[in-house]
Amino acid sequence: MRQTPELKRAPRHDDAHRDDEQPYAWAWLAANGRSPDTVLEYLAMLKYQRLGQGPLDPALQPHRVLGIPENVREDKALAEQVAWQFNGAMFFLLCHEVGHLVLQHRSTADVTTERSRHQEGEADAFALEMMRSVGQPADGVLFYFLFVSVLGTYHALEGGDKLKSLSTHPVSTDRIQTLIWHVQTHAADFVRVQADLEAAQRYYRAWAALADQAVALAGDTVVQRVWRALGRRATPDSLKPRTLPAVPMR
Repeated sequence: MRQTPELKRAPRHDDAHRDDEQPYAWAWLAANGRSPDTVLEYLAMLKYQRLGQGPLDPALQPHRVLGIPENVREDKALAEQVAWQFNGAMFFLLCHEVGHLVLQHRSTADVTTERSRHQEGEADAFALEMMRSVGQPADGVLFYFLFVSVLGTYHALEGGDKLKSLSTHPVSTDRIQTLIWHVQTHAADFVRVQADLEAAQRYYRAWAALADQAVALAGDTVVQRVWRALGRRATPDSLKPRTLPAVPMR
């Protein structure tokens, strides 16, 4: 008789190993008037100071370094916000790919790198307009872009620094700033399904302003140099919650 193979269970993590805390930290900090940029700096610190050094010391786990409650995942409203951000990022990515089809873009193999990146920008704009038209908040997209910008591969090579590859999907200052412009300019459209419209608009504009400050530090079209610098100088003490600056309504 044929035996059914035993299913392997996913490993359980104890309190010292919380691999999914970064999205919750992001949402908790923003919801409590704190700057979520410390989450990005935390990831940069791990990447540029501890990569390949084995399991984290419990003292360096996200909730301890970033100053968020240990039971943060038990907050149902916060869990919904994390899910909403994830859904927003997925909505954007799907609409981005649809944009390539609708706009009749050619394969990246058939065009120059410059043209390919131009097509990416057009697909971004298409996706953002789709999100704006249905009132889908874009903070999940900003979350996705900035996380990818931190985690992108970066090599220091003799004669200068450059990205490992000339990707046609670079997370550049241009792409992020275009997204920020859409959020700041059309905040009312992106959040029109929210219960408290005025508070939602203030939140999105403040969030976008912080992201704008982060990418403005870059001296060229890629942000990896910025994250490397921030990651190398970050310490657990420097990543404690910071007050989110007030941004006036436009």
